[in-house]
Amino acid sequence: MTAAPKRGTRAAPIRRAVPGALSTQECSAARVPEGKSELMLHDGGGLYLRVRPSGRKTWVYLYGSRPRVRVVNVLPYPELTLAKARLWGAAQRDMLRTNAADPVVKAREARVAHTTARTQTLWAMCEAVWEDMKERGQISWRSDRSAFKHIPEWARTMQPVHITRDHAEQILCEVRDATPEGSKTVKVLKKALSAAFTRASVARAGTNAKRKNAALAAFGVRDNPFLKHDLGIPVGVGGRHLPRDEAQAFIARLLAEPQDDRRDLLLLTLYLAGQRSAQLAAATITVEAETQAPCLLILDAKQRGDTPRPHVLPLQGPALDLLAGRGLLEDGAAIFGVDYVGGHALAKAAGKLCARLVKEWQAELAAEGKTFAHFSKGAIRSGASTGLAQLGVGDQMVDLLLSHGQKTVDWVHYNRWEYLPEKRKALAKWESWLSEPVPAPVLDANAGKVIPLRRAA
Repeated sequence: MTAAPKRGTRAAPIRRAVPGALSTQECSAARVPEGKSELMLHDGGGLYLRVRPSGRKTWVYLYGSRPRVRVVNVLPYPELTLAKARLWGAAQRDMLRTNAADPVVKAREARVAHTTARTQTLWAMCEAVWEDMKERGQISWRSDRSAFKHIPEWARTMQPVHITRDHAEQILCEVRDATPEGSKTVKVLKKALSAAFTRASVARAGTNAKRKNAALAAFGVRDNPFLKHDLGIPVGVGGRHLPRDEAQAFIARLLAEPQDDRRDLLLLTLYLAGQRSAQLAAATITVEAETQAPCLLILDAKQRGDTPRPHVLPLQGPALDLLAGRGLLEDGAAIFGVDYVGGHALAKAAGKLCARLVKEWQAELAAEGKTFAHFSKGAIRSGASTGLAQLGVGDQMVDLLLSHGQKTVDWVHYNRWEYLPEKRKALAKWESWLSEPVPAPVLDANAGKVIPLRRAA
């Protein structure tokens, strides 16, 4: 015959018929009697105070019947007071009465979420972003990883969902003040963190099938706190463009340099109306089917989706002469012998050459008492867009030449025409614009004179 369980244990707790029977004094004075492993004091409605021989007291909620009594644990006493424990017990009873959820399962999910939240730090999200970018073949993950290293230690352990705009501004301000090149570093970090939060929020929303990532979705990011912060940092040269006289003078300086891949890449960027240098460096030669004329095939990976979009440009004029001099007009030949990864490295080296030439140019003008605004190779692209517009080239053709993505249904799904004849005409206008001398301004004969209104009428 099986012995009856001892009263006051989990199998046979001390039952009290009246809810709310415990008092604060009784909870504080409760001790486990000698010879027992624990003491269960019933407050009513399934809420118990479990007392251990060590003196530890924990609130538990029991439901079900023997031999399978289910237990839900919560914070210990007196960290959770008697009044708050009764509210918690009432919530468990309501959960059972409405059949909303199993209290044990709900408590287990809460513990898992709490444990997971401690590992879901900003630094862990950055690592998940690195892995996502590496899997998608996006070479910029290396620069983002270098930028993330400047995140302060206190911010690395924060959960991304708890980072507010105030936290974001504090992070950026600390990086700006702590690094030698504060302005440059904080702009790169701001861009990288903003992209990371955007990736995590898109993955959580699940609205883009091509951006699904379970690791990023688990962080629960809903917004981007790193957007639109005014930190008193100058915008820089992003709005700079090259007018015709500066573009022509820059070409002359490039031609005076020793021939190498960096110089030729900058020249091709100018001759071909400001193509993206990293993509241009990895371009290959293709042949037009109808005319058998050589063209340039550029794979545009700077877009949504995993498959690069082909961008074909006709070769003519100085661009054709430059590639012919390099002996690179065979079908399928890589004009610089590098892939997309190597193209980024070559584009970075070309950017350094551009910066050196501009710095020397500025020094020469300073000796003559003149000033000259600094520009980067990105100004070549904006200068081409501005110059093509001045030549009367339509907005749509400018977008096609610069490989801007077209978002209409016809362009995305149906229209497969490369517009090579139209591109050839637009590039011919651009090449003439680059080679022709800049006309001197013509002043009216009456310029500077004061003319009476009656005579002018």
